[in-house]
Amino acid sequence: MKKIWNPLYIGIISYFCLVFPAVILWGINFRKLGKPALANPTIIIGLSLFALLVSGWVLLPESWDWILEAFHIVISIGGAAFQYRYYRDVVENDEEEYEIESLLKPALLSIIFVLLIISMVIGWRWIQQREIEKQLQVARDLYDTGNYPGSVSILKEIIQQDQMERTAYVNLSITYETMGKPDSARIILEDWLKQMPEDSEIKERVYQMRYQKEGN
Repeated sequence: MKKIWNPLYIGIISYFCLVFPAVILWGINFRKLGKPALANPTIIIGLSLFALLVSGWVLLPESWDWILEAFHIVISIGGAAFQYRYYRDVVENDEEEYEIESLLKPALLSIIFVLLIISMVIGWRWIQQREIEKQLQVARDLYDTGNYPGSVSILKEIIQQDQMERTAYVNLSITYETMGKPDSARIILEDWLKQMPEDSEIKERVYQMRYQKEGN
């Protein structure tokens, strides 16, 4: 008796468990459905799409999140729909007896996988944030000793590493002002507003700097 999984349920696992576990399950299910030739290509293509999705989450700015989420949904629906054709053929036309196997265990393993990935991401971000905090402190120490170019250099490096590190933009702006470069100070805050346009405090500061420039 064949034991097969419903690919639509695997699609749900794909959406809630970051695609990767579902790709493996779809590959295994093709073997269960008597289509072993489709198993490896499914896994290879699926893992490639998963790698592309993760790369987008890591490398692209937050403004791309909705596009990546749509891509995530397309992978989940597309994978389920593609395999469902073969699943339906077995259910409707195959003379061999079959049994719809529970996906409870694979689903639990998938959840454990997701929790593991989330824990790793949180840990990695914590390590990165600690490193940034150390760099910010070094930049402050250089500023306090009057080494403004050194402080500027470190703050620029921080911004290159993390374009969402607000403190680096603010401190860099202050350093430029101390160096007598008000235009550079304003421009760096405008760069921050491109990342976070709803930051009302920085908006007000940029307005004041522009007003001061016009007044002079």
